[in-house]
Amino acid sequence: MIRGDKRFCWIASSASLSLGLLAMTFMLICASSWAALDIFDRPKDIDAKKKIERRQKKVNFLDYPNECLLKGNYKEALEASEKLFQEPAAAKLKADIAYLVALSLLKLDRFLEARRYFNDVLLIENASEELKRNTLLGIADSYMTEQRYDKAKEAYKKTLSDYPDSPISCAVYFKLGEALTKLGEEAEAKYYLDRVRTEFPFSFEARFTDPEQIGMPIFRHTSAAPQAKKSNDYYVQAGFFSEKNNADRLCEKLVRQGFDAYISKSAGDYKTRYRVKVGKLNSEEEALQLEKKLKRAGYSTKVCP
Repeated sequence: MIRGDKRFCWIASSASLSLGLLAMTFMLICASSWAALDIFDRPKDIDAKKKIERRQKKVNFLDYPNECLLKGNYKEALEASEKLFQEPAAAKLKADIAYLVALSLLKLDRFLEARRYFNDVLLIENASEELKRNTLLGIADSYMTEQRYDKAKEAYKKTLSDYPDSPISCAVYFKLGEALTKLGEEAEAKYYLDRVRTEFPFSFEARFTDPEQIGMPIFRHTSAAPQAKKSNDYYVQAGFFSEKNNADRLCEKLVRQGFDAYISKSAGDYKTRYRVKVGKLNSEEEALQLEKKLKRAGYSTKVCP
């Protein structure tokens, strides 16, 4: 009986050992299979992970200046963006950084500097098409805000020519219509404003395309015949600002240099702006002579009636 028990124990232990070996073998086979699968999948996983990391790093770098722009802290946005040029890890984001600098300068009414950076974006090889498209719109907006409507018209038309049927077409049609209205080219302005109404009827811009719409006089039409020029009708514009402090500083600087500078306040379609003017002149010729002196002194100017 004892011998039978020993034999039974031996058989049981052998069976347990066999089952254990079988389970271990199965686990090893599964592990090998997963390892084999991992070898094939790993390169894709690594590439995907790297893309996510690059995207995340890009977002992290540009987060703060973007946040400042959204909050209206344009000076802080400009400083934060300019610092990124000195960040070695942000070297591949040069186009995005230049665009943020340009936007900040545009919001600060530093139009000439803004266009320089916008043009830099267009020259950077790795700039995306979306960024280039937005950059062209930024250049046009800079002229529009500066009230150089002829230049704005050209820039908006270039944006449409280079990027037809783009997601920003509605905004470009609307702004081009506004620029043309300011230039008195009402027939062509109507064409683009009608396109906003017909192609984008539910857009924000479509609400403002009717000049006669009550409470929304976004465009100012004048049906009266132009009047003859009076004396002191010409001046040279030396600056155009949304912040009065900036206008005051420029005006004081011009006065110290002996120029007859003063500030006029204008309520535009969107917000109040401050124009720094020099001179009260009787003719365009006098204004052009004054403009030459201002340009020699290093100022960016334009003659205005």
